[in-house]
Order: sequence, then C-alpha cells, then structure tokens
Amino acid sequence: MKRHPALINLSQEHHSALVIGKKLKTAAQASNQSALTLWQNNRLIFLQELLPHFMEEEARFGTLLEGELKQEFESDHAFLLHCLQSDAQLINIDAGSAQEVTQRITAFADRLIQHVRFEERTLFPWLEQHHTQALKHL
Repeated sequence: MKRHPALINLSQEHHSALVIGKKLKTAAQASNQSALTLWQNNRLIFLQELLPHFMEEEARFGTLLEGELKQEFESDHAFLLHCLQSDAQLINIDAGSAQEVTQRITAFADRLIQHVRFEERTLFPWLEQHHTQALKHL
C-alpha cells in the first residue's frame, strides 16, 4: 500500500521496531539469560530509537485521533515507554525471577509488534482516509 508522504518516514521506522521486537522474542525463546542480556545491553538504544518516534507521532497527529484509536495509541505508547524506563527491576535479578523477567520482556516485544501492526494496518489508513488535508500540513 502506498503511504501518504507525511507518514512514510514513520512507516519506515516501524521496520526497526519490528526487528527489535522479533530479536527480543527470539532471545526469550532461547533462554531467560539471552533475553535479559539482550535487554540490558540494548534497552537504552531501544529507548533512543522509540522515544523520538513516539513523540513525533504524538505531536504530529495525536490530536487528530479519537475514540478507540486514540485509546489504543496512547495506551500502547504509555506501556512501551514504561517498560523501557523502568529498567531498575531488571538489574541484579536472581535465577528464580529470571523467568518472570523474560515474561516481561516478551510482553514488551509482543506489544511492540502488535502496536506497529496496529499503526500500519489500522491507524495510518484511518488517518489517510479521514485526515488527508491535515496530513498535508504535517
């Protein structure tokens, strides 16, 4: 599907987010330690990539959203940022809590992948259909 020019860069950045999500899921399936190591070594990189992306989306078209679209958009961003910003829980864990940490990392990865798909399949087409004029000014 051809994207509106105002959404192309954001859409291209979604590829990186999918790669992050899939890497985390693969690591979590391999072992608790693999997931934790990948998370701890890359969390700040993930935050540096995703935070500006979320801020740009919110600034550019957050006010255009309504109803369930707005609720899902805001809820996803809040959940994902909370996960990235609350790393203290994932440092110095013992083996007994490693499975719980892996579950949280997997929850983050699943939500990130789901969020990208939501934006690409639902949100962006809705914006293109209902706010074409507004997108021209973004």
